[in-house]
Amino acid sequence: MSRDISSIQRIYSPKEMAKLLGIADTTVRKYSQELEKEGYHIYKNEKGHRGYYDKDIILFKQIIEIAKHPDMSLEHAIKAVVSTQVSSGISVSDIQKATDKNYITKEDFKAYQERQEEYYQALLKQQKAQNRYLLEQLQKRDEYIISRLEQRDHDLMTAIRTTQETKKIIAATNQKQKWWKFWGN
Repeated sequence: MSRDISSIQRIYSPKEMAKLLGIADTTVRKYSQELEKEGYHIYKNEKGHRGYYDKDIILFKQIIEIAKHPDMSLEHAIKAVVSTQVSSGISVSDIQKATDKNYITKEDFKAYQERQEEYYQALLKQQKAQNRYLLEQLQKRDEYIISRLEQRDHDLMTAIRTTQETKKIIAATNQKQKWWKFWGN
């Protein structure tokens, strides 16, 4: 029962993809370009126009959800999703097997759950690493700010002391001049 995957699934145009996902056409193009940079293959026809399968829609939805997190950039979200797609072990034959049946067995469902759990664990691990990195960056920034504030405070105190000493010297000089003028009369 070897069938080509393109005969099994419908191919969506970029406009259809944007409408399904509720995003702009330009966003679909941007995500596609980023995915291709990461080595993810997106179908292109003989004219070079992109087409999207159901698996691509799922992938885009995952990227959109992950990118919503305030600490996650688009590039990191795409890397996370692509890396888990590669490591999740979902192949064309898996998709074909699933589409050949109208039901799913307990074993298939359990295997699917295990792959999903692995996917979420990998995603969680990557998120924790990202959080650690961001925390380190924040700590470095805080240390820099604190050292700059301490240096500023030190410089201000030095300037204040210098100004006060200068005022004392000027006052003392003025006092001496008044005394000499008084006795000089």
